[in-house]
Amino acid sequence: MNILITGSREITNSMRKKAIQVVEWCWENDHHIIVGDAPGIDHVVRFEALKLKVYITVYGAYDKIREPEMDKDWSKCVMTPGNYPERDFLMAKQCDMCVAIMKAPRTNGTFYTGKCVERLGKRVIWRIIP
Repeated sequence: MNILITGSREITNSMRKKAIQVVEWCWENDHHIIVGDAPGIDHVVRFEALKLKVYITVYGAYDKIREPEMDKDWSKCVMTPGNYPERDFLMAKQCDMCVAIMKAPRTNGTFYTGKCVERLGKRVIWRIIP
């Protein structure tokens, strides 16, 4: 199953722990992770997935990846020519399910991505963490 993990750029320790739990769940269940190239939750997901050797696909916008040093043995990078909302919609199309980890009040990019997934008729697990 392709699991999109998305989340806030500014994170708390509770949010970091939740992201690590989701990556570990993906690893235990042999799920493929889709993630963006942003700081915050995306970075935690990429770091933990690479540590566990979970295969991930990292999506960037504007034809670039913000962390070009990604370990190519455990990840695939997709650079979309468009902006971040276009990248987010592409990730939504590629996933089977989404886990959105964000602060309250909602984070615009994360909220947008989750809503894209819902509009495509797919499940989103919202984790709103203060």
